[in-house]
Amino acid sequence: MGLREVFREAASYKTSGPHITLAEMVQQNLRDKTSAHQLEIHYLTPSGEDRTLQFTVTSVQSPSGDTLGVACLINDQTELARVRQQQAMRGEMSSEMALELRNSLATIADCAKRLSTGPDEQSVQRLASDIASEATHLEHTIGGFLAEPKAARAAAGI
Repeated sequence: MGLREVFREAASYKTSGPHITLAEMVQQNLRDKTSAHQLEIHYLTPSGEDRTLQFTVTSVQSPSGDTLGVACLINDQTELARVRQQQAMRGEMSSEMALELRNSLATIADCAKRLSTGPDEQSVQRLASDIASEATHLEHTIGGFLAEPKAARAAAGI
């Protein structure tokens, strides 16, 4: 079997440098007698499962320096890639949460400041209603943020 048949046409990308397929990387190692290359690929299994695989390809040489072949170390990084993606999403959610909290707290502080100046009874009721509304908004925002990890753990069976 040729390299392209063994590795098929798995979508691939390198963490740095130009785009290269796994078959091309193995051929390059054989041709250039380089010590090692790493490549991360997205591989679609025959059952349709998307896997993230890390390949390390190293030339194998005889004591005289002739190239005998290559050794390929395959490391399944699928779970690690999923965790990294979740962490990035949590970071984005945390930023959005901080912005929501900051805006609501600024609104509440403004309403409280206006209340302290002693406006008429109608203004007091309106400002108190605004504070209550912002507090409810904060409660829903924080409740949704806290419920999401709990739902994810329940879905994962943890």
